[in-house]
Amino acid sequence: MTRRDSPVGLLARLAGDRMHSVEFALNDDVQFRFDGAADAEGAVTLTSVVWPIVEVDGRS
Repeated sequence: MTRRDSPVGLLARLAGDRMHSVEFALNDDVQFRFDGAADAEGAVTLTSVVWPIVEVDGRS
């Protein structure tokens, strides 16, 4: 596995992309939809089966 394909590398590829929607499925998953980079093939969807915790300034 290359650094680009590692979990951190995959998430880093989304940096700077515009998130245009977040979709919640009750008791199932959450999907984050991004426009994708200009050189990408299209939109990107990140699906999480674990509910994320967002921290800002040490608060969640």
